[in-house]
Amino acid sequence: TLSFDDYLHVQDQKPSGTGGGNMTFGSYNTRVLNTILANTISGASLAGNTITLPAGTYYVEIEAPGQSAGVHKAKLRNTTDATDVLIGTNGYGDYGDGDSMSRSLITGVFTINAQKNFQVLHRGTTSDTSNHFGRAASFGDIEVYTNAKIWKVN
Repeated sequence: TLSFDDYLHVQDQKPSGTGGGNMTFGSYNTRVLNTILANTISGASLAGNTITLPAGTYYVEIEAPGQSAGVHKAKLRNTTDATDVLIGTNGYGDYGDGDSMSRSLITGVFTINAQKNFQVLHRGTTSDTSNHFGRAASFGDIEVYTNAKIWKVN
């Protein structure tokens, strides 16, 4: 059973009307993570789009939108060791449509034996000046793009 006793919830939040940002074709791009909604994991933190986690076993649920990015995919990368930890589902947002958006979902369990740093990376098959990291809803409240929930399970 998952508990909120050892839980970290971070997001990319932007002001109303602000898009999620641009994706550069041909390589993985770092997703913005700028807001902590909850953090009850001792030793966990967020700074500079990087999540720091202490040793332990973790279950994660991460969603990352891709708008008109063609085929796209996100992944969770251990930047301390330069290794991919979990690979997200494939998404597709039709580039020709201009309004098509889907999400890459990263879920799974991993274990680290010491403190490590992580980033959410995202890659698509198109690149231009649109907001491939998500389109703004412009409803007057915050825009939410990358959404990462992490439970320490052991």
